[in-house]
Amino acid sequence: MALEPDDLARLEALIDARLAHQAAARRRRWWPRLTVLALLLLAGGWWSLRTAQDWLAARDDEFRETKLAYQRELARNQAWQATREAAAKASHYQGRRTPAEHEAALMNQALSLMAEQERLKTKWKDLNFEDPQALETLSDDLSSILGQGLGTITQVMLRSSDPAHNTRDERIRQEAAGEVLTPEKAGDLPISKP
Repeated sequence: MALEPDDLARLEALIDARLAHQAAARRRRWWPRLTVLALLLLAGGWWSLRTAQDWLAARDDEFRETKLAYQRELARNQAWQATREAAAKASHYQGRRTPAEHEAALMNQALSLMAEQERLKTKWKDLNFEDPQALETLSDDLSSILGQGLGTITQVMLRSSDPAHNTRDERIRQEAAGEVLTPEKAGDLPISKP
């Protein structure tokens, strides 16, 4: 039994209507899912940000406690004071610089170190490793680069542990604990005046 063209047209229209209805139902079901997914993503992002902030705050507190413990020991321990003074001299630490001057000097040192490394790489390209004089030159160059890099790191450490550059919160905590570190208490400790 063959279908008439009108019957085929009605059947196609019925199938098209049914498919359109199913597609509309699928779209309606996706909106709540997408809304829930968006809310979950927002909540997850907020939670991740909050967790990261808490983690950073905990690391900041740990560093602050380490810094204050270092300063307490530094005030008592003459060997630590001598070590700090020697490191300050070796690295050419200048604690009286403003934060901007200190950061600018560190930036220049890092750029200088990179430029020097590139210059030495070119110099070493044709180095004769059989020549003892060339190996001595190489050793001196490596020592110079290492000294520059360690000097920059040492300046950062000296600055971050310098009692003259404690934050207001750190000074309050020291005062509350009766641990105010002054040049008089520290003896010959190289403490910078801000």
